[in-house]
Amino acid sequence: MTIPFASESLYINGDPQPLSDLNIYMTFKTDDPSKCSGGGSSNQCEVKVKSYSYNERHKYENDEWKQNISFPVYSQDTDGYVINSQMTLRLNTGGTNGVGSKIFEHVSLPDISIISFSPHRSYQCHIPGEFINYRNQHQLQWIQSKHHLCIPSYDGPWCVCAVAARAGRDVFVIDLCGENKVISYELCEDNVLKVTKIYDKYYKIYFPTGTSLAIYIMDWNGHYNIDLEILPSAMDVGNADGLCGYFDGVRENDFRRRNSTITDNIGLTSPNGFSESWKYVSIFGFKTIY
Repeated sequence: MTIPFASESLYINGDPQPLSDLNIYMTFKTDDPSKCSGGGSSNQCEVKVKSYSYNERHKYENDEWKQNISFPVYSQDTDGYVINSQMTLRLNTGGTNGVGSKIFEHVSLPDISIISFSPHRSYQCHIPGEFINYRNQHQLQWIQSKHHLCIPSYDGPWCVCAVAARAGRDVFVIDLCGENKVISYELCEDNVLKVTKIYDKYYKIYFPTGTSLAIYIMDWNGHYNIDLEILPSAMDVGNADGLCGYFDGVRENDFRRRNSTITDNIGLTSPNGFSESWKYVSIFGFKTIY
């Protein structure tokens, strides 16, 4: 849909009246119209299209006025386990001044649907070892984990007992696998990885791209297991892989192995070949993450 726009040049008693710029607002369909979030978020919710008087009408031909206007949109962290893969945006014009400009005000463009990331796919990875859960090599961002027995007296299943997050030359580690517990920065040279302690057993890690990691520590009578929740960002699309899948919006290739091959059926409940491909053999100090 195209909205024709031109500003009237109005004079009253020989005095030129203020021009009316055109404001364009973005909201989410399920949103309170007064807010710019809901199923997603944006740092920019309004743009203003400049208007010119009749004597300055030649300025409509310059490159500055003809430039494209962008609304950056991000998936919103709702502290849940599922991220919405589809958002609906709505663009509206605002109010205008003057009688002649009324045809441009409160015009709604057709809804815009945005589909992001792959549809949800669950599977089990109950094998011991150290794994790459998430890797974005373009942004130098990694999340690595280590498994131990969920219940020591049983032969299985296996749960996460340690996690390391890396952004550039920053590495934060929570290691609760052995007797010596570690919760600290192992490397902090770029100062781009933000770690927030929400409360005693809940940490939130924010990467510079907007990707986030929630860490929930569970105490089973002195035996600690960890739940991880990774929320991707726009910079991960087509760039991130690992145990959490390949982020490109295609469900069928989420079991892409570390060597970029796809041999595991997407319907498998325990694709151990896929999981083994993301295993790291190292001393857990996350030296390999560097």
